[in-house]
Amino acid sequence: MILFKKSVSHTGDDNQFTVKGLQEGKEYEFRVAAANKAGAGKWSQTEQAIEARAPDCAPKALGFYGSIKEINIKSGETLKISIPFQASPKPDITWLKVHNYKRYEFN
Repeated sequence: MILFKKSVSHTGDDNQFTVKGLQEGKEYEFRVAAANKAGAGKWSQTEQAIEARAPDCAPKALGFYGSIKEINIKSGETLKISIPFQASPKPDITWLKVHNYKRYEFN
């Protein structure tokens, strides 16, 4: 059973409201009821919980371009490259290697 508690009250005629203080990654359910001098309406019904997370943001590499110089390694050695990025939600990542102007995809 889900218990709802009144957490905010907003007076006005707009149909949008920003809820502050949510914890990222936690799920929340919201219900809304409107009221006027004739009384309160029924509470809205939720279809499913909503996960609090940052707004959608296309992936973007941070501090990568211009910082990579030529790297020489011997055949069979391991190369580890760490590239910081910003994105929401977390994207699937595909690495591409260019060799003799041909692209090879590997995960």
